[in-house]
Amino acid sequence: MFDFSKTLFYLKKGVAAVLSVILLTSAASSGSNWWITDSKFSVSYHGCRDSIFSVYSYSFADSTEKINSTAPLGRKSNQTVYLAKGEGEYAQIAIRSKYYRGNSFISVGEMTNAAGDKLETELYWEYETEASDGTGFELYPDALVPVSNPYNFRCLKETNYVFLIKIKTTAETKPGDYSATISFGSAGANGNKHETSSAKLNVHVWNFEVSESDIMRTAVGLSKSLINALYKAFDMDITNEQLQQLYIDYYEMMLDHNISCYDLPYSILDSRADAYMSDPRVKSFCVPYTENESTLRQYYDKLSQNEEWLAKAYFYPIDEPKTQEQLDRYVEITNYLSRVWPGYKMVTPFCADKTEAVDAQGNAIYNSIIQTNKSTIICPVTYLINDSVGMLDRLYQRQANGEEFWWYVCCGPRPNSDYCNLFVQFPGFRTRILFWQQYDYNVTGFLFWSSNYWYTGSPTGWEVNALTKIWRNSRTTEFTGYDTYGDGFLMYPGVKGFSLESRRFLSLSEYEFDRNMPVSSLRLELISDGIEDYAYLKMAERLIGKDKTDKILSKVTSDLTHYTYSDSTFANARLELGNAIERASK
Repeated sequence: MFDFSKTLFYLKKGVAAVLSVILLTSAASSGSNWWITDSKFSVSYHGCRDSIFSVYSYSFADSTEKINSTAPLGRKSNQTVYLAKGEGEYAQIAIRSKYYRGNSFISVGEMTNAAGDKLETELYWEYETEASDGTGFELYPDALVPVSNPYNFRCLKETNYVFLIKIKTTAETKPGDYSATISFGSAGANGNKHETSSAKLNVHVWNFEVSESDIMRTAVGLSKSLINALYKAFDMDITNEQLQQLYIDYYEMMLDHNISCYDLPYSILDSRADAYMSDPRVKSFCVPYTENESTLRQYYDKLSQNEEWLAKAYFYPIDEPKTQEQLDRYVEITNYLSRVWPGYKMVTPFCADKTEAVDAQGNAIYNSIIQTNKSTIICPVTYLINDSVGMLDRLYQRQANGEEFWWYVCCGPRPNSDYCNLFVQFPGFRTRILFWQQYDYNVTGFLFWSSNYWYTGSPTGWEVNALTKIWRNSRTTEFTGYDTYGDGFLMYPGVKGFSLESRRFLSLSEYEFDRNMPVSSLRLELISDGIEDYAYLKMAERLIGKDKTDKILSKVTSDLTHYTYSDSTFANARLELGNAIERASK
């Protein structure tokens, strides 16, 4: 079943690539400035139209699709977004014109139901970055730049302009059907609208709420030092107070996407940290490891006064131990913590189960064994589930004994494998399905090493064009030698005064940031939605039973390397899941 969907996916991708080349070659024959010179009024022959008099075409897309500026436009004329109370989902719409239209606009009307109740919406345009799937460089939508509603842009010919409309609900949102009109067309210099076209976006809110208790534990890196270094380099007047607020802005953006970062905005001993440690969105936080016993005991004394805080706290002093020296240090650290911090929690991610070290009898040492009762949060990289014989049974036994079971991804599993990961060049379903697989394997937490590793490709770091490099090319970890685009960063740095330059297939118009701010990505939205999918599956298991839940799950994935390559199949399975939860909730 999944093999066929995979074959069909790559067949469609190949056909789309050929059609894109034909379209561009045909358009180029009109002259050297083919992308702007032809301003004839004509009916567009591709995509969906609401009127034969409109030169604009449009198409909606499922949330897991990635549509770049050169792809043939789809023919999806309507879209319904399904979501529960207390979550966010989004729709994508691509707008295109066969001819150069110059100043154009898009606006999203109020999202209302028949009674006049409203949903909050936000408008973003999808900024493209360079990446490669191994066959050559392409442009992939990733950064989500927040824009005003309505938004004016310069419409080139035969170019897709892709916008994301995010819909948010609260616990108080009335369930039922909502809709909004999306208008787009040409805009005169005086602001008057001409050749206006429209599309209808529908939203259905299920009559149940995403349970906060079903949102999985997460632990993701957010480097304050990188934030400080980048913004100091490009905003000479920035103050320490403003840098602190920026870290909070980045931290809050992650929380809004169901993700807890390693480091709280304030020291655990600072009273301002109390509100974050009590925040139900904060599922975990890292206790700074120190061998100053006095400081460590101060941390413990404060946290032990609040069971909720203590349950969220964990240590992460060593990463991926493999050598004898690393394992000796590991044992030293865990012995120390056992003495100083009763019942400590610790995570030690490992990318190899069998280490290079041996015990006194010359037997190989395995991470899944030596970490028992030492690292009480189990955390292998995902591919070890398949690659390490017997490891999964050992981990399940540890889980049955009360230890937590997390997993992680990074530059591995490699992009040339069939495993799901967070890479820019992966279709969106390969990011979102990762969290369906997490439910399938009863893994209750997710770790990712960094959300803001902005690699510039320069040993000196922040030269003048470093920001352009970060935004244009998403390859961060070049030292791996693999096409790990997007590994280590999920947000882009919006820097006051920085302009996203106008260039073919990359941006809509000159866009200048008027303040320092974090910018989300399509991948961050997919991760957030995947975490909410995990919560759906947990709710369904309680309400309709494990067997029925697994039956729906099986339509999406059967194991770590076999899953659907069909966006519509994924969307239909999620719809079936939500409907089942709603029926069982009555």
